[in-house]
Amino acid sequence: MGSAATLLHDVTVLCEQTRQEWRLPAAEIAGGLIFVEIPGFEHVPASTYTITAKDGGERTRRFISVTVDWPRSTGMRVAFR
Repeated sequence: MGSAATLLHDVTVLCEQTRQEWRLPAAEIAGGLIFVEIPGFEHVPASTYTITAKDGGERTRRFISVTVDWPRSTGMRVAFR
């Protein structure tokens, strides 16, 4: 995956429009995108998301109003930008 700064854990993805929430064990930041494996992810068109997670130094990181990057998403691996 990458260095400790690019790995995240205790991840929460929240759809800002529907308030649907997914809690996941891990995510990765790579190439300016946040990659999260989300089983059963159902995207609502024109939605934005808030992603909250802890980094390798146990600091809370928050990414507000991110959107799905469909061309870079594959299967359950969803890319956000």
